[in-house]
Formats: sequence, structure tokens, C-alpha cells
Amino acid sequence: MRRVYTIDYLRGALALSVVLYHFSGWTVGGGQDVSTVLGKLGIYAVSAFFAISGISIYISYHNCVWNKRTSWGFGLRRFLRLAPVYWIAAALVIFSRYISNGNYSPNWFEYFNNFTLLFGFFKNTEYMVTGGWSIGVEVVFYALFPFAVILFKDIKWMFLIIGLSLFCYFIFAFKIINNEVQMIDVWKYYINPFNQFFLFTGGMLIAKYSHAIERLISQKLAIVLLVLFVALFIIYPSEGHWITIISGWHRVFLTLIILLVILSVFMINYPPNNFFGKLLNLLGDVSYPVYLFHGVFFELSKLFFYKYIKEYQDFTKMMLSFIVLIPSIIVFSYLINKKIENPLIKWSKKITIIDRE
Repeated sequence: MRRVYTIDYLRGALALSVVLYHFSGWTVGGGQDVSTVLGKLGIYAVSAFFAISGISIYISYHNCVWNKRTSWGFGLRRFLRLAPVYWIAAALVIFSRYISNGNYSPNWFEYFNNFTLLFGFFKNTEYMVTGGWSIGVEVVFYALFPFAVILFKDIKWMFLIIGLSLFCYFIFAFKIINNEVQMIDVWKYYINPFNQFFLFTGGMLIAKYSHAIERLISQKLAIVLLVLFVALFIIYPSEGHWITIISGWHRVFLTLIILLVILSVFMINYPPNNFFGKLLNLLGDVSYPVYLFHGVFFELSKLFFYKYIKEYQDFTKMMLSFIVLIPSIIVFSYLINKKIENPLIKWSKKITIIDRE
């Protein structure tokens, strides 16, 4: 299967939207209401990451022979893809804690869970890095992927796993997560991997049938559909706080819209052959470190930068965050991508063997 550049563009744009969402909430206070586009993206940008992950992993590994060597190679490649950048972000979090609290005492069990990336299996609320819960969820998905992709080879088993993931999705949306309680009370349920697994399998489904869909949807039609679905996401009526859009029919409709946006983007696939494409491609390349570092960069900025502008208005603080912090995070993430991520990806491919059909 071909590389889908536009999916990388979308990943980068979504990561940036999460940064904008958090920074606006942390500086102005209270966060964005879910009636705003940014407020909805605060939740559904991360949801989209899981579907995009399902697409990317399926494209890369759908034709594997799942023996011991392939399974070991897959696991090591994915671990080296996620862990080193997460380690750096977690180390910066620890540094921030020590600087801000002279009496800080380490929690070694928390460190173990985070540095092994096992917290998604055992203590899914004990992630150290802002947004780190989604990495724990991803690791669980990677553990399930070999079984899922084997089942996807038979249409009956494929529908079974899609059906089971959809069943879990509805149970969480309508039974477990109650929109009459506070977000903090249901957060551990929302970030449960089985609440998100349908998004991952939905991405796998898009990738599996991409060739068939391409025969039905031209690039021009895909662009029209993308504009339509993005507009639908923007105007979708919602109000209040997060809890209202992660439960009930709001959850169903917004998830469907996000999956249709991703499908439309997948069908377009313009290579980065102009300035705008290259800029989006850069954002896609650095999306993972940008996502992981933005929280700790903000915490460090409060220690070393915000004390000098504490008398400023909240809006001014927000704009300074956008103007100073976001470019700094992107530059730092670019260096991490070039010096750590890319070399480790290449090295992991050298030391592992993936058997193909």
C-alpha cells in the first residue's frame, strides 16, 4: 500500500489543535466550551489519532506473517517509535516537579509504569505527560493488533471484531459514561482502551478497503466531501463541557463525522510538492513530540517565563504563549525528530526482521 501524505498532514494539524486548545484554556482559564471548534477538537483530535494509527499500522503490517520473529520485530519497532520521546517528556516532567516543589518525593511505581509504557494496561490514569494517556492506549492497541489484523483476513472474523469494538463503544457511550456527572468522575472510563478501540479498528477498516473506495470516490469528490464533513463538524450543535460530547448520541455522531473526515483526507493524498504541502508535512513529522512536549513546556514556562508577565491580561498571556512557546516547541520537536526519532526508526528496521506474505 502507498504512503498517504495527507494523513500525515492531518495528524500534524490535529496535534497543533490540541496545543492551541490546551494553551488557550491554561492561560485564559476554564478551557474552551464544546460549542466552539477548538473545544470539540480538544476531545476529537485525539480520537482521530487512534483512527489514523489504525490506518498507518494496517498499511505497514497488513501483509505480515505473524511468527515469533515478526511479532518480536513489530513490538520492538513500535516501542522504539514511542518510548524514547516519551522518556524525554517524562524526564522533563520530573525536572519540573523538582523545581516547583522542593519536597517532591519520587513515585517509583509511577516511574516504572511510565518508562515501560505499561500504564495503559494497569494504571491508565497514572500517566506523567500531558496527553500521555493516549500513548498508554496506543500500546494496548499494538498488543492487540497482531490478533486483529489476522482476523481481518476473514470477513466473518473481521465483522466480529468490528462488532465487538462497536459494542464496547456503545456500552461506554450510553451506560458507563453518564453526562450528568463531572468529567473527573468518568475520566478513567473515557481513557479506557476499550472505549477507544472502535476508532482504531475503524482506521484499519478504512485502510483495508481503500482501493475499493478509491474506485468510487475521485480526488475532486473527496475534496468536496472533506469540506462538507469539516463544515458539519464545525456547525454540529453542542454546548457545555466535555462530558456532553463523550457520551450518548453526541459521541456517536461526532465519531462518525471524524471518521468521514479521515476517510476523505485519505482519498485526497496530495504529495508535499509546494510550500503549503511541505509545511503540513513538517507538522506531521513533528506531531508526536509536539503533542508530548507541549504540556511540560507550558509548566516550565510558568516557572521561568510567566512570572515576568503575571501582571498582563489573560488574553495577552495566551497570545504570548502562541507567539513564543508554540514556535519553540515546534523547533525543539524538529530537533528531536531529526536527531532521535528518525535515527531510531532506521535502526529499529536494521535490527528486526518482518516476514511478509
